[in-house]
Amino acid sequence: MFNNLGYFIKESFRNIFTNRLMSFASVGVLVSCLIIMGTCTLALFNVQKNLEQIQDLNEITLFIDDAYADDENIARITSELEGLNNVKDCEYISREDGYRILQEMFAETPDALLGYDSSYVRISYKLTLVDTAKTDETMYQLNNIEGIDTIRYNDEVAAGFLNLEKVLTVASFWFIGILFIISIFIISNTIKLAVYSRRREINIMKYVGATDWFIRWPFIFEGLIIGLFSGIVAYFIQWYIYEYIIVGLFATLKNLIIIVDFSTISSSIGLIFAVAGIVIGVFGSSLSIRKHLDV
Repeated sequence: MFNNLGYFIKESFRNIFTNRLMSFASVGVLVSCLIIMGTCTLALFNVQKNLEQIQDLNEITLFIDDAYADDENIARITSELEGLNNVKDCEYISREDGYRILQEMFAETPDALLGYDSSYVRISYKLTLVDTAKTDETMYQLNNIEGIDTIRYNDEVAAGFLNLEKVLTVASFWFIGILFIISIFIISNTIKLAVYSRRREINIMKYVGATDWFIRWPFIFEGLIIGLFSGIVAYFIQWYIYEYIIVGLFATLKNLIIIVDFSTISSSIGLIFAVAGIVIGVFGSSLSIRKHLDV
């Protein structure tokens, strides 16, 4: 094979030029498919990053029953909380610390706390979870710890992002699957035309003893070249769309959500596009040869 590599590549480019209209259509369809696939991937990546941030900020606040506020019970409760698998961080908040937090909250209306001191504030804990998807399991464990009086947790934002992640994952799976089939079909037809246009030459090559793979390789390289070129074109178009359109649209929300910089994931996106383009191109050409080339 390697001795004839130059010949295979030259024949591949000749096939592409001969059937340039269909080759152009193949590139166009494959580029479109890769951009849609890349957009879904980037959307998932951004959702996951925001979900990670929410998991870091999403906290459970526990208030301890005054009957269990002695040192022995506090030590036991602290130990049990720190032993939970889904608890990333456990912060103990004493009565004094809790009262200072209240003073900060009512800094503009200090009169609201007149007549109150730290003795009116219950001991509490602030927990940060490892995985918000396991919140229900953690809540069950917390409810079984003796001495915890009240549990406060607002999981609506986290649940919203989790649902969005699930929807995007399922939608991306179906989109990518359908687009993969379409791309394979288009490239297969491109190779089919190349096989048809060279049918007489192929028959002569078979007649003089050319091996099956010697005839197949130029068409496989044709699919590889179309796929790789499509991946490169799709990468730069995706970069432009993401940096100048998508990021621009969400610029007003930058203080509320995380928009991942394209440069931090550009190498991964480039690799995905290149590999996906090559796989689709080679698979499509191989499938076409098997069906339409009688060798």
